[in-house]
Amino acid sequence: MGIDSQTITVIASILIPTLGGFTWMIHRMDARFEKMETRIDMRFKEVDVRFKEVDARFEKMETQMDARFEKIDNRMNSIEGRIGSIENKLTAIDMRTSFIERLLEMFRLPQKIPQKEIKEATDS
Repeated sequence: MGIDSQTITVIASILIPTLGGFTWMIHRMDARFEKMETRIDMRFKEVDVRFKEVDARFEKMETQMDARFEKIDNRMNSIEGRIGSIENKLTAIDMRTSFIERLLEMFRLPQKIPQKEIKEATDS
């Protein structure tokens, strides 16, 4: 059982162009994939640049907002300090007022003492 040379020639004449066509098609597809991959890489790089710009903007805004909140916190602390100072002053005023009221009561008390007791106290 042998294969004659004509059959081998026919098979070879069919296989060689077919394999060449497949090789060309694979090479062409590789080139297209490379081109598409390059485009996609460029787009990703552009997107990365945009993201970096947006991140920089957000960081700048975050810094500004932090500064504003810090100013607000400082103002609130200052206001709380002033309120505390005012409360202390009011407490001192209340203490003075109660002291003055007690003094006034002490001065009023002798007026309520009957004159007879005052004479006895001064005579002794």
